[in-house]
Amino acid sequence: MPDRAAPPTPLEIGEDHRNGRVIMTLRGTLDEQTAPGLTRRLSVLRGKQHAVLIDVGALRSIDEEGMQILVANVRAGAARAPITITRDCPALNVLAAKLGVASLLPYEEPT
Repeated sequence: MPDRAAPPTPLEIGEDHRNGRVIMTLRGTLDEQTAPGLTRRLSVLRGKQHAVLIDVGALRSIDEEGMQILVANVRAGAARAPITITRDCPALNVLAAKLGVASLLPYEEPT
């Protein structure tokens, strides 16, 4: 019987509003198929000028496309609605270092 990889876990996006900003929790997989949902939500929050902390501690995996989209969203929000990211996702940290984009991600300790 052929070895079948488990299907990727869909991306779940949770939100909590605390101290004047949005705490967004990502669970599952961030890749080219799931990232558009994140982009749409961050776009709405940017339009409302909400600062966002993205908690990636429950993110199971991220691929290059997911990382590129995450970096693009951070850069888009820099001027009007800053986005910071927690450091507690080893897969994200390793990929960011491999791709040379770690310095582009504004990190914050998990709350």
